[in-house]
Amino acid sequence: MVTLNKVGDTFDSVSGFGTVPSGNYTIVDLSGRFFLDARRRHRINMRLENMFDEEYTTRHARGFPDTSGAAPFLVHNLGVPRTFHLSYGFSF
Repeated sequence: MVTLNKVGDTFDSVSGFGTVPSGNYTIVDLSGRFFLDARRRHRINMRLENMFDEEYTTRHARGFPDTSGAAPFLVHNLGVPRTFHLSYGFSF
């Protein structure tokens, strides 16, 4: 299965930084299942998230340094990098 997630332009309102643009990215995920036996009791599940390893920001926030008197900074919460999942399942 192929999943396509298209996110348009979004904006975060961050105190001290105003309106910060983000969004405008497309993520492609692949997934599949393979049965190891005719009774379909043993299965292997596979999933590849963010197939093209797109770097994208899901949200912005205001960060505060550990030292007093230093200026706050803009934090970019990044989305999931390319990630492969493999699992085995057994049905009774």
